[in-house]
Amino acid sequence: MHLPEREVIVATARRLEGFQISPWELLAIDRRSGAAVQNLTTFVTKFQVGNDVLDVGVSGPGTLVALGTHETEQIQVFEIPNGKTVYAGHGRCPRLSPDGKQLAFVDKDKLFIHSFADDSTAQLLKGKPVKGVGGWSPDGRFLLVGAWTTMLAFEKRQIIVDTTTAEYASLVSLARAIMAASSRGSRPNF
Repeated sequence: MHLPEREVIVATARRLEGFQISPWELLAIDRRSGAAVQNLTTFVTKFQVGNDVLDVGVSGPGTLVALGTHETEQIQVFEIPNGKTVYAGHGRCPRLSPDGKQLAFVDKDKLFIHSFADDSTAQLLKGKPVKGVGGWSPDGRFLLVGAWTTMLAFEKRQIIVDTTTAEYASLVSLARAIMAASSRGSRPNF
């Protein structure tokens, strides 16, 4: 079954059958009708669908789903509707790029980008401890990331990472640069 772009959401759910609660399921749901179009539960092979699944994300085109667990810090990414696993590994905060060609995630406080095109994984922000990934910019160039600004981890900041150059700026610094550049009638370099 093929639905138009961005028409599918994926969620964990349990049915209430009388006084019994069914096991957890992972369902692809048609956004317009709210009807479950496919049960994806059997495709989850690296861990069990349940309370430990913390992150569920769908690529922009609706072709991939990324799952991440909390306790065991495992990630699995598979194709919708056939269930073929395209990535599985250790980590947390999996975020699919809008075009579905890359996966950002954190493992051992390091930020990684996995490319599905060539099955490569690269670390970004070497030497800067990362706590989580917020999301991608609509064009897939930038990532919002939570990182510690000092090695002693006293101050956590939201930073924007340019995935093409690995350059970054804190949101506060970036906002100041944009305001200063705007007042001069120019654009910031980042």
